[in-house]
Amino acid sequence: MPADCGGSATISVTRSSSDRATIPCRAETDMLSGNALARRSAVLLGVIAVVIGAALPAAAVPAYDRNEPATAVASPSTVYLESTYTGYLRDARAGTMFSREPVVVTRRCSGVVVSPDGYAVTTTVCVQPSSEVLLVNALYRLGRTLVQEERLAADELDAYVARLKDSSAFTGRSRGTAPTRTLVGQLDVAIPEAKSAPAVTAAVTTALTPVDGNVALVKLRRAGLPAVEIATASDLLPGAPAVILGYGRDETDDGAVRYVVRTRAVEIVGRSGTNRIGVNGQIGPDSRGGPVVDESGRLVAVLDTDTSAPGEPVRDLITAATIGRLLEQGGVEARLGGADRAFRGALGDYFGGRYSQAVRGFDDVLEQDPARSSARIYRKRAQERLRLDGDVRENAADWMLYLLSAASGALIIGGTNLAQRLAVRPAQPASKPAGGESGRGTHDRRPPERTTPLAASPAPTTRPAPPAAPPAGPVRRPPVDDDATVVLSLDATVILPLDRTVILPRIESASEPQPARRRTARPAPAPPDGRHLDWRGHHDGR
Repeated sequence: MPADCGGSATISVTRSSSDRATIPCRAETDMLSGNALARRSAVLLGVIAVVIGAALPAAAVPAYDRNEPATAVASPSTVYLESTYTGYLRDARAGTMFSREPVVVTRRCSGVVVSPDGYAVTTTVCVQPSSEVLLVNALYRLGRTLVQEERLAADELDAYVARLKDSSAFTGRSRGTAPTRTLVGQLDVAIPEAKSAPAVTAAVTTALTPVDGNVALVKLRRAGLPAVEIATASDLLPGAPAVILGYGRDETDDGAVRYVVRTRAVEIVGRSGTNRIGVNGQIGPDSRGGPVVDESGRLVAVLDTDTSAPGEPVRDLITAATIGRLLEQGGVEARLGGADRAFRGALGDYFGGRYSQAVRGFDDVLEQDPARSSARIYRKRAQERLRLDGDVRENAADWMLYLLSAASGALIIGGTNLAQRLAVRPAQPASKPAGGESGRGTHDRRPPERTTPLAASPAPTTRPAPPAAPPAGPVRRPPVDDDATVVLSLDATVILPLDRTVILPRIESASEPQPARRRTARPAPAPPDGRHLDWRGHHDGR
C-alpha cells in the first residue's frame, strides 16, 4: 500500500521482474488521483460541450433544398398564358356548319416575363398556332362533346378527327373569316377561363415561326411585373444542372381546378430527334414556354415540345441565343426592375440566415410592389425562422460564449490541478549531504550503485571508522525474504534492494526541512582470528 508521509507506516515489498520500482507516499498518490480526476473532468467537459453544440442552432448558413434559391427567384416571373379561339366547324367545300353552336378551343401554356414593362416570351405554337393546328384542336373538341352525348364511341374519336380534318375548316361566324381570339395572362395561382382580374389581357407583338425558332414575344397590359434575368453566357453542356418551371393543373379539396407553378431539377442532355438540346425530364404539357434556369435563377432557355417522341413530351429547349434574337427583332430590352433587385437581395439574406435583415428587405419590396405575393410569403417565412432560430450573427455570438465558457472551465480545472501539485511537492535540500555526493531531491529515485539494507532508525551522531583492509573472504549478504516488512519512523529514508532498488520518498516533518540522509552499509571488519561471522555476528564455524 502507499506510504503515509505523516508518520510511520508498514510497507510490504514483493519481488518483481523489473529493475526498479517506486512506492509513492500517500500524498503523492492523492496527487496522482487528483490528476486523474482533472483529466476525467476535462473529458466530461468536452463531452458536455459537444452535446450542447449539437443541441444548439449552428452558426452557419441554414440548409435548404438545393433548387429553392433558383425557384424562389424565377417562380414570380413565370406566367400562365391562356389563348381562346371561338369559331365554327364547316365543310370546306360546301361551307355548311357541322353545328350551330360555336366551338371554343382553349390552348394553355407557360411563359416568362423578361421586362418589368410586361413583356414575356413563350412558344409561338402556343399563342399563335397555325390554322391546321387550330382545326385539329376544334375537331377534337367537337368529337369529345359527341362522346359525352353518346353520339360517338370514345374509341372512335381519333378516327373521327382523321376522317374530317382534310375536308373541314375552322372559321369565324362568316365563311372565310378567322375565329375570334383572346389572350390573357396570370401570375401566381391561375384560374382557368378567367376573363377579368386576376387575368391580364395580352397580345403577341413579335413571333418567330416554328421553323425559325418557335418563340414569341407577348405584351401583357400591366406594368411593374416581376422579371427574370437572362444569362449572358449559357453554355448548355450535357450533364449541366438546370431547373425547369411551368404551370400544371391542380385541384383543391373542394374540387375547384386551378393552375400552379411546378418545378423540377433536371440535367441537360444531348440533342433530341428534333436536333435541339433537351433535358432529361418534364413537368407536363402545359409547361411549354416555361423558363429553364440555372442554379442562380437566370434564364438559359424556355421549354418546347419534342415532336419526334411519342406523346410529344415537353423537354426540348429554345436557347437564350434564340430568345435574344427575338428581343432584338421586337426592340425590347430584357432588364430587372428596382423591386426585382430588392427581392433578390432580400432572398440572399434569407438563404444566408440573416432573417432580420431579410424581413426589412421584403418590406422594401412590398413598398415598391404591394401585389408581389412572393415577397409576402418569404417575409412570413423569414419572421418564423427568426423566431425559431435567430440570425446567423446572433447564433455565432452565442456559440462564442459557449466556447469561452468551456475554455474557462478547462482553465479552472487546470489551475486546481497545478495548485494540488504545488501543495504536495516536498522541500528540496538546502545543502549537499556529507561525503561530497551531489544532493538529490526527495523525489530523486535513483539509488547508489551498491547498497545494503539498513533497519529504519534515527540517524547516528557518529560513523564507525572504516576497516584497514577488506575481508579476506567474500562477504555474505543476509538472507532476505521475498516479502519484507519494514517499519519507518517519521524522517527516515529506506532503500530496499531485492534484485532491484525500491526507494521510498521522504517527506519532511512540520519543522524546518533537513537535508536527506542516506546511509550506506560498509563491510564489517574481520575478526582477529580470521574466522567469518554470520549475519547475526556469530562465528559461522569456518
